[in-house]
Amino acid sequence: METLIRADACARFGGGHVARCIALAEAINASGGRSLFATRQDARIGQHMLKSAGIPFVLLPPSDNWQDDAEATQPYASGKDWVVMDHYGLDARWQKTVSQEGAEILVIDDLANRPHDCAILADPGRSVTQLEDYSSYVPAKCTVLMGPRFLMLRSGFRVARAARPERARTNLLVFFGSADGQNLTARSLEAIENINFQENLSVHVLLTLANPNARAIRNLSGIVVHENVDDMASLIADMDIALGAGGVSMWERCRLGVPSLTIGLNENQMPGLLLAEASSSSPVPASEAAPKF
Repeated sequence: METLIRADACARFGGGHVARCIALAEAINASGGRSLFATRQDARIGQHMLKSAGIPFVLLPPSDNWQDDAEATQPYASGKDWVVMDHYGLDARWQKTVSQEGAEILVIDDLANRPHDCAILADPGRSVTQLEDYSSYVPAKCTVLMGPRFLMLRSGFRVARAARPERARTNLLVFFGSADGQNLTARSLEAIENINFQENLSVHVLLTLANPNARAIRNLSGIVVHENVDDMASLIADMDIALGAGGVSMWERCRLGVPSLTIGLNENQMPGLLLAEASSSSPVPASEAAPKF
């Protein structure tokens, strides 16, 4: 199976889109297929992630116009069996244009706010009870996959975490996404300092090249800074507790069994956050069938 994946990771969109698409690419490649990413030239976070994962990619010219993006993507869609689109800035118009090359379209979404023209839509962060959220946005024959059983997690996050060692201080991870536009990292560190928790905590901060406050945070005392980490799973697995955002990173912490205080950074993270909270006390049955409109 030949698959083209269209996704970006940058300060504007964060790293979650590319993270979950890397997980999908790993599964495709492991089953004998081949996957290729198409990502924008200026989406540097995504390029770093793809290089670290060893996933091949091609660069598209920067454009916020769906038609220009579709036309730049079309040549790479030729001969592919599937095109996967995980992008807030693209919709049914892009999908119709790219599908002219003959590929089926799989959309990964969590906004439920625009029309799609696809064979499959996946939203792992939304409960099947919210199926109607997409009813007016997808074709009647579209298969809609909803709920945590369809989560796409990179291979490192699918390995069971080793037992936590005894330690004098609790490892706390602070990570509010690739860009952290609300500067919640610095605000959290200030709160920890004000309540004098540092004697009990070893505070670890994860920074990426997209964080505009990285320099100021890096110069703070009493914290361990991790920058542009290639093996996120190993770092998170070594933590005892975390402060972080919703979205893909929340599900990664859940999979590794790291208790978290999680903040929804925007409205589209809230359905997944509430679903994770509910699932922690009432797990989603594995036998839940994939719904279809």
